[in-house]
Amino acid sequence: MLPSQVSVPHIATALYCVATASLTTTMAAEAEKRTFNLPRGDAAETLKDFATAAGTPIVYLVDRIRGTTTNSVSGELTPREALEQMLINTDLEAAQDSTTGGLVVSSKFSTRKDPANHRQTTKPPKMTTSRNIIAIAVAWIASAVTGNAQITSATNASDDVVVLHPFEVTAKGDLGYRKLGTVTSSRVGVQLIKEPLAIEVISSELLKDFSVSEASHVFRYTSSVTVGEGEIGQAGIFTMRGFQMPRYLNGVRISSASSIEPFLDMENIDRVEIAKGSVGLFFANTTPNGVANYVTKTPQFIAANSLRLSYGSYNYSKVSLDMQNVIKERNIAWRLISAFYAHDGRVNDTDRETLLIAPSVTYRPNSKLEISAGLNYTDQKNPWGAANVQNWQMAINPQTYIDLTNPSPAILNFMKNKYALTTDAEARAKVEQRYGKGVQTGLSGIQGWNTNWQSDTFERTGVVPHIVTGSTIDWGRFSPAGDKFNSIPGNLDGDTLMSEFKIVLMPLPDLSMQYHWIRMHSQMNLIYQNILANGGLRPDGRIWNSTVEYLGITDNGMRAAYSDAQMLDIVYDMEFAGIKNKFIFGAELRRNMAQNGSSTIDYAKAIPTTSVDNTPLTGVNAYRYWDPFGSQPKPDPYTLVSGPNRVTSRSINENRDFYFSYRGQALNDKLNVLLGMRNVRILSGRVTTNGLNDNAWTVGAVYEVVPGFRPFVSAGKNVLLTSTLSISGAGVTEADNPQRLDSEKGTDLEIGVKSDWRNNTISGSVSYYEVVRDGIVRSNFNKNSTEPRNYDANPNNNVTWSENGGRVRAEGVDGDIAWTPSRKFQAILNLSYEYDVRVVTDPTIDLTKPWLLTYVKAFQRRPMKSPLWRANLITKYNFVDGLLKNLSFGSAIRSCAEYSPTDGPTTDLVVPQETILDLFATYTSKFSGMPVEYTINVVNATDTINDLTRSNGLEARLTVGLKF
Repeated sequence: MLPSQVSVPHIATALYCVATASLTTTMAAEAEKRTFNLPRGDAAETLKDFATAAGTPIVYLVDRIRGTTTNSVSGELTPREALEQMLINTDLEAAQDSTTGGLVVSSKFSTRKDPANHRQTTKPPKMTTSRNIIAIAVAWIASAVTGNAQITSATNASDDVVVLHPFEVTAKGDLGYRKLGTVTSSRVGVQLIKEPLAIEVISSELLKDFSVSEASHVFRYTSSVTVGEGEIGQAGIFTMRGFQMPRYLNGVRISSASSIEPFLDMENIDRVEIAKGSVGLFFANTTPNGVANYVTKTPQFIAANSLRLSYGSYNYSKVSLDMQNVIKERNIAWRLISAFYAHDGRVNDTDRETLLIAPSVTYRPNSKLEISAGLNYTDQKNPWGAANVQNWQMAINPQTYIDLTNPSPAILNFMKNKYALTTDAEARAKVEQRYGKGVQTGLSGIQGWNTNWQSDTFERTGVVPHIVTGSTIDWGRFSPAGDKFNSIPGNLDGDTLMSEFKIVLMPLPDLSMQYHWIRMHSQMNLIYQNILANGGLRPDGRIWNSTVEYLGITDNGMRAAYSDAQMLDIVYDMEFAGIKNKFIFGAELRRNMAQNGSSTIDYAKAIPTTSVDNTPLTGVNAYRYWDPFGSQPKPDPYTLVSGPNRVTSRSINENRDFYFSYRGQALNDKLNVLLGMRNVRILSGRVTTNGLNDNAWTVGAVYEVVPGFRPFVSAGKNVLLTSTLSISGAGVTEADNPQRLDSEKGTDLEIGVKSDWRNNTISGSVSYYEVVRDGIVRSNFNKNSTEPRNYDANPNNNVTWSENGGRVRAEGVDGDIAWTPSRKFQAILNLSYEYDVRVVTDPTIDLTKPWLLTYVKAFQRRPMKSPLWRANLITKYNFVDGLLKNLSFGSAIRSCAEYSPTDGPTTDLVVPQETILDLFATYTSKFSGMPVEYTINVVNATDTINDLTRSNGLEARLTVGLKF
């Protein structure tokens, strides 16, 4: 409050104001979280420290606040949150000017409490907006006249105003896990409540609280995505709404070499945004179910450093350092994040190590220009994975063992009749020959006796059994290590470098332009091997021996991939007839390359060993007849490398897109509409290949029917461009008239309700969705099965007919609701109920033979990783006073219905229904004047383990964090 009779010199000594960005920038003083480490003390001093740390204009009368003791504040908070925590249970209160965005601190009473008797006087009238503006203006004048009141700028040494550009997400209203803005679905920062799409944001605060270090573990805390955490090197590891979910980093597709993707350390991830449904406007050449986008951290124009040290079960260890500062004279902010992470696993051969280095810098010379750049480098040593398709081969149908060791009279009679045998002994010998006796070689050979059993059972009973089935595996049959046994040991070592450069230019108040270049390059050294059951069972129930087959050995980064994108966006804002209009024009050039290589394998270098019956084994036999229950160690793959690396395959593609979108706000911002279209083209060199282009679009609207609730509807179309021809192969002739098949089409419809009830006390969305992939390119079963060229004597005359015919549909409801009744408590409930997900048509399947497993898996089973339901409940409580002050604790209950991990037709595996509990507790104190944070995490406190996903079960971790 500024009395009119106060002179300018008195004002100069009484008023202190700090601005770290500008008055315009801080129209949203809560825009972004900052790190605060403020001690308890006199408000006259602590508010100065707050202003420096917050980078936010703050106005107050020193005489009115001196003598009031403010609370200590520590943690990542918005300036408004930090200020309010400082003033809890004091005589001071905070307000925010609606015009300037500046923070104002004043006494709740016209005079301070009398220190002697704590008498209180009447309340004064509230300061008007004009008086706030006058107070700030007077502070500037006082600074110039006396120099006693200061205004500094952390972002600009001059008097230029720095404006928050439209490509950034505003953090206004964010509180804890609750996030209210997004960039993923729009390319510009948009409030979630005004976006007619279902978008879920997983915050860095949640990732930190629950000790999330790996990119796949993020999705534990959403019900929308199902992940095979232990899987590597195959499609469909991440699925959402019935289909594989693509992943992006800062808007560019994560690079992939034969489905093997790089490791992302979560220390440099600020948030993960899951955009569900109609995302064709910005992610056109993909499936219509949605995408996940990892958003990295950037400099915040503050001086803050933190160090975190963690240790836990399975030799979990992590050291992370986050440093950032400001070069005021140059208007530059920089940040350096580095981390080392190591972790073993319950299953053998699953230890990993990762080193992260991530520098970034932002330059803001004036209010119209921002230039930023960043790197994200990881050096990784990762395991091949404890759960994979080959591992699941250990889940051999138990009926095969029963029929092998104790054949029924029906099986013996079947053998007698089929092979003209006369005695049961002869029939048993034939059973052993066909179902397991003797040694098979290679994956196909090992499956040979399973295939014999399958075909014989079908011929005998009319039912085709699955070769691999069930939800449990008797690992003790395959190794004395039991369920620690990893049947695919190997590693995936290498490095990944993400480079990013961005220029934002705002030449006019209503015109903004952004050029964004980002490139991700990864290279890997790969060794992986199958260890598969071989030769049937011993009398004690153990497998006779194992086949060790090396499927890949690659050195010197021969398996490599890069993703590259250049994006140009132009945004123009215009208000007309009470309608706010935003026009966005853009162009995008994307490139992807994948390269595979291998090394020569020389089995003559195999270390000699002995078989289960003590027969000497050399060469390939040392791998073919290895006895896992014997004394010989597992064969070493590195001894077999005998030649230089060679490139075995390479693929390069390039896309060029153009798009336009419109956003409108009308009826006092109650109605928000979105519409846009994108043209996608595949380029061949510098020339567009004829016909390889299509259009995608998105439309939607959201309207506030009653305060706090907004129904929305959206629809869209995606495309998956293809270069597949109607007929291919060595036997194709001109008369076949090969034609390029149509692109696959994907459509999405979503209807739901969004909430910002009571100033976002309840926020989020609940929606119904229907997603369809149509025109999926499939092999033409009928043509190929009757094509004469495929059955003649010339193998070089074969052809394959293909067609657009596959159709898959998913329908369900999902939701993500955040409840934040106070700064003490917060909760997130997310749920998914996918009541219909199925293959509608598939021309590769013979519909006249419904007993075939391909038919059964396609039409009688749910697609892989599509559980009927998933649900998570995440809570956190902060104690702000009393004996437990500075203590926080939280929990996450994550539950999932059973599901199949693979679409393989020979397998009928089921991951059982699971409910898992995660817990954490954090306590904040001080050590030598530095804020210290102690966190205990219990991951999977319910110790839930199943044989298919091979998780670690219960894990405990302790983390100590220092802020300096």
